[in-house]
Amino acid sequence: MPVITETVRKNVEKCKKCTFRYTRDSLKQKIDKNGVYHEQAEVAVESIMKISCNMCPLREDFEKMYGVKPWDDSFKSI
Repeated sequence: MPVITETVRKNVEKCKKCTFRYTRDSLKQKIDKNGVYHEQAEVAVESIMKISCNMCPLREDFEKMYGVKPWDDSFKSI
């Protein structure tokens, strides 16, 4: 089991408050569910989230603490 220090906890809190996360949630709500490009729009939003998370140094601490990727929807229950 990885060591969870105070620094890791602070980094995880920063990760939870990330602007990309809020942007993703707001964009998903604005996507027209009946539109022709509904599926492509969702893929684009998810891709932006994954790319931004993969470049972020806080991602490793998030995975260390919760055991899931920051963009997983299973995080909502944590």
